[in-house]
Amino acid sequence: MHHLRVWLRAQWTAIRNARRRHRQLSPYVYVPVVGPVEEIQPEATPPARLLRRFGLLAPASPNSVLELERALEQIAHDPRVRGAVLRLECNASAATFQSLRSAIQRLRANSKRVIAYATTFSPFQYYVACACDQIIMPPTGVWNVIGIASEYVFLKEALEQIGVRAEVVSVSPFKSAGDVFTRSDFSEASRAQAEWLLEARYAELVRGIAEGRKLAEDAVRSLIDRAPLSAREAQAAGLIDALAYEDEIESLLEAEPSTTQPARARWFRRWLTRVDRQQQSARRLMPLEQARKALMLRPQTFGWRGIGVVHVNGVIVPSSAPLPISRGIVSAQAVIRALRAAERNPAVAAIVMVVNSNGGEALASDLIAHEVARVNRRKPIVAYLGSVAASGGYYIAAPARYIIAQSLTITGSIGVLAVRFNLEGALQRLGVRQVVLKRGANADLLNSAAPLNEAQRAIIERQVTTAYEDFKRLVLTHRPITEEAFERIGGGRVWTGAQALTHGLVDALGDFKRALEQARSLAHLPPDSPVYDVTWSTAETVLPGPAALQGWLAQLQRSWAWCLLPWQEQPLQ
Repeated sequence: MHHLRVWLRAQWTAIRNARRRHRQLSPYVYVPVVGPVEEIQPEATPPARLLRRFGLLAPASPNSVLELERALEQIAHDPRVRGAVLRLECNASAATFQSLRSAIQRLRANSKRVIAYATTFSPFQYYVACACDQIIMPPTGVWNVIGIASEYVFLKEALEQIGVRAEVVSVSPFKSAGDVFTRSDFSEASRAQAEWLLEARYAELVRGIAEGRKLAEDAVRSLIDRAPLSAREAQAAGLIDALAYEDEIESLLEAEPSTTQPARARWFRRWLTRVDRQQQSARRLMPLEQARKALMLRPQTFGWRGIGVVHVNGVIVPSSAPLPISRGIVSAQAVIRALRAAERNPAVAAIVMVVNSNGGEALASDLIAHEVARVNRRKPIVAYLGSVAASGGYYIAAPARYIIAQSLTITGSIGVLAVRFNLEGALQRLGVRQVVLKRGANADLLNSAAPLNEAQRAIIERQVTTAYEDFKRLVLTHRPITEEAFERIGGGRVWTGAQALTHGLVDALGDFKRALEQARSLAHLPPDSPVYDVTWSTAETVLPGPAALQGWLAQLQRSWAWCLLPWQEQPLQ
């Protein structure tokens, strides 16, 4: 039965390719990579996929690396196409830019020519462009590779002006997520880790430019210090290959027609030869939306068993109740349901869990980590750490059988903290007087209208220490790290993916494609086995009512310990 399905699928692909082979296709495909770009986005809903299949809905633009990768794979395996022109006007995280660069390098490895175009090149856009064969910008463009800067905001003095004081308990000075509320500047430990993360990005930027443009790294640093440069200055320095406006790119492309001409019946082939030659000479560049209908499909020989993908995007919170802001927040129960759905599905032989999270509530992270460890005993789980997978984000990834990250992924931050806001001063300024009646010595522990006393602070410190010991025990159980080595890399320290590999926190560096390859290897699946999206969505389309919001806030207030990254990762250009 399996062989029959494979044969039928192959015949259907052959029929579709026979139709596509007769459609006009230019030697080069124009691919816009614009706007915010993410590494991976959850699959479209089944109705949307059905409408796109029948041409009733426009294909999704490649606003994720995964979508771009699929388009580039079609270009790579179509012998009629010589290459692609990429318009780079996007913003993304440093790790996502690395994945974009890897996708381009794979296309070039298939003997395709890749050309990058932009009106203005910012640092990491140019980093991606340096993976291409040729870089073009208009004569009036600007080479704006001026380096990298990170901005940090501290709110202590602003909170004091409104009578609010933050009380923070953390495991070490490196666990500095609370510093934004309690300090006016970096602590020595927090500045040190912010500096080494910034240096890692800058070093990779310089390395990528030097490698792509065949320049010495010192020369690249010198050019960056001179930036911004005009397009002509950049061309004179060997940073740009040609100056042209977007509508002039087609005239710069090689004039030869595509290597393989569409097959036609003899009786009308001669009649169309002249028309074909005119069209080929007139059109050397075709938009991706139009080319999709003519690009050849790859024969699919895989069976029905494949890889299930579970997404964890956002701050991890305890419940599945409706949230005031659904984007950027993920429920522990939703992730657990997705893992269990993948575990029950006989078509899923292995799981890739994609983690993009600054962390979240310690208990919620622990619940997911427990489920990852349990499911991993039945089906292999590969954790792919995206742009950021730190603190609670690393907590849930640690029990996976294999962990992959990009060299510029932000991870680690193994630590716990508690933050409590004392509103006593603000209430006094507003003339609000609060009276508390209680039974139990610590019944008013959550009361934000008074500061913590020594006994209450000791209770919170004990809770934070216990949560940290649980986090530490989890890492020591599932990662090849000794307790002595852990003391040098834990305590809230933040690492890049490359540093994490050195410390044993991850197993390999690579992109999402590398994670899929590892999952297939662990499950003994063929290289082209299918990929299923099994994410269980609990997002609400409307804002919750007052009762739901009040319940959610009360639940967060009861959370003693949080595993959070010290800062929010901002997209780069």
